[in-house]
Amino acid sequence: MSLIWASVLLAVSLPFLLWPLIRHQELAGSAEGTGAAGEREARQAALLAIEEVELDEASGRLDRAEAQSRLAELRSDAERILRRP
Repeated sequence: MSLIWASVLLAVSLPFLLWPLIRHQELAGSAEGTGAAGEREARQAALLAIEEVELDEASGRLDRAEAQSRLAELRSDAERILRRP
C-alpha cells in the first residue's frame, strides 16, 4: 500500500521538479533563433497590434481619440521595425 502512495506522490511531484529544467531548455532554444525568425515575429506582432486596435475601434471598445493615439504609437514602432536592415 505504501508503494502505491509513494508512486502517486512521485507522479504528482515530478512535473514540478522537472519544470525548471524544461523551461530552461525552451529559453535557450528561443535565444538561438533570434535571427531572421525573430525579425519575422517582431514584424508580425507589430502588424497584429495595429490590426487589433483597429478592430477594437470598429467594435466600439475604444473611442476614436484613444484609438488614433494608440495607432500613431504602434505605427511609428511598426515603421521602425519594418525599416530594420
